[in-house]
Amino acid sequence: MRIWTIAFAVGVLCALQLPELPPRLVYLLWITVLFLHRYALWRPCAAVLAGFLWCLLRADVILLQALDPDLEGADVLLTGTVHGIPEATDRGSRFNFSIDTLQDMHGRSYATPGRVRLTWYFNDRDVSAGERWRFKARLKRPRGFSNPGGFDYEFWLFQQRLRASGYVRGETSPVRLAAARWYDIHRLRHGLAERISELLDEYAHTGLVIALATGSRHRLDADTWTVLQRTGTGHLLAISGLHVGIVAAMFFFLGRWGWSLSGRGMLWIPARDAGLIASFLAAAFYAALAGFSVPTQRALVMLTVLILAGLSRRDYAPATVLAVAVLAVLLLDPLAIITAGFWLSFTAVACILYGMVNRIGRHGWWWRWGRAQLFVTVGLLPVLLFWFQGASLVSVPANLVAIPFVSLLVVPLVLLAAAGLLLGVPGMAGLLMAADFFLHGLWQYLSWLSDFDFAMWQHGAVSATAMVLAMAGVVLFCLPRGVPVRWPAVAWLMPLFFPSITLPDSGEIRFTLLDVGQGLAAVVQTREHVLVYDTGARFSEHFNAGDAVLLPFLREHGIGAIDTLVISHGDNDHIGGSAALLAAMPVGRVLTSVPEKIAHSHSEHCHAGQSWNRDGVYYRVLHPPPDSAFSGNNASCILHIRYENGSLLLTGDIEETAERSLITRYGGQLQSEIMMVPHHGSKTSSSAIFLDTVKPELALVPAGYRNRYGFPKQAIMARYRERGVRVMNTAEAGAIIIDMTGEGYSVQAYRDRHRRFWHSRN
Repeated sequence: MRIWTIAFAVGVLCALQLPELPPRLVYLLWITVLFLHRYALWRPCAAVLAGFLWCLLRADVILLQALDPDLEGADVLLTGTVHGIPEATDRGSRFNFSIDTLQDMHGRSYATPGRVRLTWYFNDRDVSAGERWRFKARLKRPRGFSNPGGFDYEFWLFQQRLRASGYVRGETSPVRLAAARWYDIHRLRHGLAERISELLDEYAHTGLVIALATGSRHRLDADTWTVLQRTGTGHLLAISGLHVGIVAAMFFFLGRWGWSLSGRGMLWIPARDAGLIASFLAAAFYAALAGFSVPTQRALVMLTVLILAGLSRRDYAPATVLAVAVLAVLLLDPLAIITAGFWLSFTAVACILYGMVNRIGRHGWWWRWGRAQLFVTVGLLPVLLFWFQGASLVSVPANLVAIPFVSLLVVPLVLLAAAGLLLGVPGMAGLLMAADFFLHGLWQYLSWLSDFDFAMWQHGAVSATAMVLAMAGVVLFCLPRGVPVRWPAVAWLMPLFFPSITLPDSGEIRFTLLDVGQGLAAVVQTREHVLVYDTGARFSEHFNAGDAVLLPFLREHGIGAIDTLVISHGDNDHIGGSAALLAAMPVGRVLTSVPEKIAHSHSEHCHAGQSWNRDGVYYRVLHPPPDSAFSGNNASCILHIRYENGSLLLTGDIEETAERSLITRYGGQLQSEIMMVPHHGSKTSSSAIFLDTVKPELALVPAGYRNRYGFPKQAIMARYRERGVRVMNTAEAGAIIIDMTGEGYSVQAYRDRHRRFWHSRN
């Protein structure tokens, strides 16, 4: 079973590397699987092929549900059901919506994309899970930012079976067609979350209590996530496999005790078996409250195997139970194998089982507890560095206290309160307040650990090869004491600490125009220095391009500090991510046309005449002139960068007035092989005389997919094409990466180079 499971997982991983799904004739290979399975020697190959085909089949089914391209951006009428717990935002609410019928405004019906993600801006009406509604909305196909180190939002939508996104239109009043059915699990989850929120309205840790009760993390603010991340305790303060195990244990003992009180019942079913059945039912219901996340799936499958073994009076090896859990999760959702939760969950359990089970020697409870934490910490290190480019250095002392504290005190209180609220039992507020009280004490400790400067270790990108080698080292490290190869296993971990990062040579540049939607953010890397030009937008209170795009990119490339930050001007789509960037990373110098908007001690006005040399690359500010009357877009800081074999012009949002000023002052000095298209390709910029002066070979457009301004304007793009200029747009290419060397420059589009079959086509 273990070899079969590993082979099946390898097949799934291979399928998920494909840029396109193959023709459906490939499913005829199921015949080959059946043939190979007859021979023991070929069964691993059959398992690999089975995993490959199973993943393709599941992906194909999901892709069949797609939004008709003709409806993208058009008004449509949707009828369906709210799926899951709606999320309150600072501008309205966001929720998943299962569409039953879809019509255009002329009454024509279309095939539905199934489940979609809707935002209802500035709504004053309550939307509850399980309700049926009719909306007028606008939809678009799944689309997300595409950047090195960034979160793959399109994959997340694909895995959640969300085949479109959009927003509710307010011209016609949405209609609630029916209330949720009483047995709808999402209605129960939403109702429980709302009830807890009412009872703990003014308490500090309401969001944590709701997360423990329902698995919904929507009410956790950024500060809370920071503490959880820096202490490595995020797995505890939401429903996890550990909590499912606690529920199962509680109901096993309660079920066994309660059943033993019935003499007649004992004649039919032994009390032990009744307890096992009760534990399964309770754990399954609790996992449903958590939305069946990967950790809860894993825990429920493992628990089911153990319960079946107990009912059948059989004994299975722990490794077999874990293998069955992996196989069951991949059969339910093969896409889970490329999620961080899958690897964190199964790696943690595997380390505990491998390092602690069947070991000789008598030691105290605290010794065994500390040993388990050590194995889990070392075992998860490769996974954390691979997925998040960082790991908590205080996770061991944090978890040594937090795990028993949460598991033995907080979770039982929350569970009892949740059960009481669902059954309508009065007096549950006291239990919730007690849980909040204990969480407050724990939070003081975790916050203290989080405040240490060394609490979080940030790291460059780790390759898949380095992670595999490190996992082999973890296996050796967890061997029993006295095995000769145990300590040399440390050498297998070395690739984690020395990532392979290619740097430009002296006089060369790596320039990356990041995909931040309708906005601008770019990074200029030389041999030993980094310049960031603009930081993208701040989209909401909890989401900005600095956190979502810039910081992951910088950490992916092992960059821990920024030498110069240039903020061209004060528009949100250029300055919005700066606060997050400045808070997370040291910045030596800030140049901007709006220093009053930047909270940095070395913030100064940019103006023509400023220049500096870094690693053989010459930087020169061309605009605005000192003491000029330019303001707004036309006051943008214009930066000219000259390297060994050419130059690059970064233009911000200047318009034709500023363009003519630049021509008057610099003339032919503006000539550059590569230039940023001014103001995202608006009609007020990229004048013919400016293009004839700069004479670019390559023009880069920082624009958002289907942005509301219609940038870049087609008339402007025609002006570039008439001059034979190659144009690349981040909305189509994702991040644009240009290596500028003594031999010229080479360009790659990140979206094309890293395309997978779930990514949308332009």
